[in-house]
Amino acid sequence: MFYSHVVMNIKVLKCFLGAVRYRRYIGRNSLYEILQSAVNKSLRSKNGRLDLFLRFLLGISLESNQRLLRDLLTHTENSSESVSKAIKFIQDRIRCDDLTADRCINLFLCLLEMNDQTLFGEIQDKNSKYVLRPSHCSAIVYMLQVSEEGRRRLIPAVVNCRKALLADCNLTDQFYESLASALHSSNSLRELDLSNNDLQDSGVKLLSDGLKSHNCQLQILRLSGCMVTKEGCCYLATALSSNPSHLRELDLSYNHPGPSGVQLLSDRLNDPNCTLNKLKIICKGTRGVCRQK
Repeated sequence: MFYSHVVMNIKVLKCFLGAVRYRRYIGRNSLYEILQSAVNKSLRSKNGRLDLFLRFLLGISLESNQRLLRDLLTHTENSSESVSKAIKFIQDRIRCDDLTADRCINLFLCLLEMNDQTLFGEIQDKNSKYVLRPSHCSAIVYMLQVSEEGRRRLIPAVVNCRKALLADCNLTDQFYESLASALHSSNSLRELDLSNNDLQDSGVKLLSDGLKSHNCQLQILRLSGCMVTKEGCCYLATALSSNPSHLRELDLSYNHPGPSGVQLLSDRLNDPNCTLNKLKIICKGTRGVCRQK
């Protein structure tokens, strides 16, 4: 559709726009007519079949994305004015409050495709005097989906990676349960970084159970700043003593293991039957441990 616009493929354009809008498009030669029509068609679709088409069309309309595809697009479009008008049109449609939640969320995705986060900013602005509207509620739902549910749904992909860096992600107990369950299944994950998440001992217990699995191949585990105490150290020490453990490097710096927790893990480091060969613990009340076999 975008290519038909830049090369003026009249047959395709007239079929998509219809006679009335096509005449307006020809008079103005404006990409905005196509974008607006695509938005309306997507909103009228009851099964969402045009949602991905719309988001891709809006995304490719950005000049920055056109440049990325210059080897495929023989023509490009100076589209800044049309994109700005399309953003305003979509914002107005969201604010009109007559859309279902799924239609509204798709329009938020469209705004993200065009690098616009105005409505998200309204919600996050603590000094905003806006009354919370249905459109704002849809935005909140979307943000929750892409943060927690989105992360949870990434678990199957995580276990098929060799390295998963999830530090500072505000992960919840539900995420750790899914991750621990995934560690029980056969996977190629070798390095996992969960630093600076509120893991606590309950989350460590879940992960430790996964470490005991014969299918778990994890070799590097980083839990720096995860609110782990002596109890969590006990879980990890038990997992490290189990026969199938492959863990070679453990970072528990900036936690609260206490002297007894440090000793438990140090003993595993000194155990010739344990695969652990690098341990890092730096915490208040201890001199700090950073040892290798």
